[in-house]
Amino acid sequence: LQTIAPPPVPVSPTTARDLRAALEPFTRFFSRAANKTMFREWDDLGGRLETARAQLSQIIASLFGITVTGAILILTLFFALRLSRQHTNMLRRERDFSALLVSSSGDGILAIDAAGRCTIWNDAMATMTGQPAERAVGRKLSDIAGFFGTGHVQTALAASLAGKDRSIALQPYYRDAEEPALYVDLRFSPMLDDGCVVGAIVFMHNASDRYAARQRAAQTRGHLEQLVAERTR
Repeated sequence: LQTIAPPPVPVSPTTARDLRAALEPFTRFFSRAANKTMFREWDDLGGRLETARAQLSQIIASLFGITVTGAILILTLFFALRLSRQHTNMLRRERDFSALLVSSSGDGILAIDAAGRCTIWNDAMATMTGQPAERAVGRKLSDIAGFFGTGHVQTALAASLAGKDRSIALQPYYRDAEEPALYVDLRFSPMLDDGCVVGAIVFMHNASDRYAARQRAAQTRGHLEQLVAERTR
C-alpha cells in the first residue's frame, strides 16, 4: 500500500482503473483473512460451548448426586427418628410398668443413689413408715427416719452400695412412741448400670404377724416346758 502513489486530482477514469487494479489483490487477501478470522472465532465459540456443555453436565450430575444423597440422608434420618421414637416409647412403657409395680407392691420399696439420697419411695413404704413420698424423696435416709440411721441398717446400706446383697430380719420400727413396734424384714440390693453401682434398692416387708407367731410359739414352748417340769416333779 505504501508503494501506491496517491492519484492526482481530479481522478481520471484511467487513473481509477489503475488504482482499482492495484488494490484488487488486497481485496482477496482481506477476504481470506476475514474468513480465517471468522472460522477461528467459530472454533473458539464452539470450544467454549463444549466446555460450557461439559460443565453444565457436571453440574447436573453433581446436583443429581446431591439430590440422591439428600434423599438417602432424609430416609436414614426418618428411619432413625422412627427407631428412636420406638425405643423411647418402649422405655416409657417399661418405666410406667416399673412404676406401676413399685406403687402396687405390698412391700415397701425405696431406692437411693450413690450419694445416699432417696430416689424412690412407694406408697407401701409411706404407709409403713408414716412418711409420705414428698418428704422422703431427695433426702438422706437417716434424715427421714432414725430407724435408717441405726448401725446395722447403715452397714447394710454401705454393703449394698459396694455391690453386695444384705438382709436383716425382724427389726422393730417405731412409727410413734405410743404405738407398738412394727417388725420388718429388710433386703438390700445394689443397682448396677454397665457393671457400675449407681445406687441401692431396699425392700421392707411387714413381718409383724410372723414375729407375733414366733412370740406365741415361744410362749407356748415355754408354757409346755414349765408344764413338763411340773409334771416331772
